[in-house]
Amino acid sequence: MGWVVELTDEAEARLVSDIGSGLITRDDVAVMKKWIEEVEEKGIEVAQNNPSWRDHELEGK
Repeated sequence: MGWVVELTDEAEARLVSDIGSGLITRDDVAVMKKWIEEVEEKGIEVAQNNPSWRDHELEGK
């Protein structure tokens, strides 16, 4: 079984709020979707080693 990126209820509420306030843009959402797609299709290790995503450390449970 591959990776599945989970959006918790708390994270979704924050995302909706941040989009509504303009803190997160449509372009930001497009980048997040691309990252999720890569992780779910190829695994977190590929995303971690992709120079495009290496602008900060990944954290999570």
